[in-house]
Amino acid sequence: MSSQNPMPRLFIAVWPDAMVRGQLAEYSATCEWAGHAKPVAVADLHLTLRFIGDVDLPLLSPLREALALDFDAFDLELERPQLRKEVAVLWPSATSDALTELHDAIDEKLQALGFTADSRSFRPHVTLARHAKHSRMPQPTAIAWHINVFCLVESTPSSAGRYRILQTYLAR
Repeated sequence: MSSQNPMPRLFIAVWPDAMVRGQLAEYSATCEWAGHAKPVAVADLHLTLRFIGDVDLPLLSPLREALALDFDAFDLELERPQLRKEVAVLWPSATSDALTELHDAIDEKLQALGFTADSRSFRPHVTLARHAKHSRMPQPTAIAWHINVFCLVESTPSSAGRYRILQTYLAR
């Protein structure tokens, strides 16, 4: 939690292991980032399941407990690059029912705690760079990602890293 903001700004994400992070970094290095493009730091690469926002400290413990879900590990392939406005993203090759079910289960738990339902449709992707207008992204070799964990994460305004993992949740 930031000393400047007594309410941590939280989200839930799938965090890649070292092998997948390395493959994402290798792919990002093949992209031709134009102008003022800002590639995401390798340590910060992730796939957001659900943005929560600022959370009152008394809700943090119930939130941590509620997210202890029973879910099965599953596989996802990332291989569809796209520039969306000025953001460079990598999409899964196909819709994953398991990923959508995990997202929906998390959303249900959050709503039960009084958090507002996510009004945006779930569009899973990994952001590779921001301000990337006019960049070129080659077609990657599919990146196979075995997902067996998700994380509760705090956004931090630190130069040491943008995110801090508060808790991890393992598949059964």
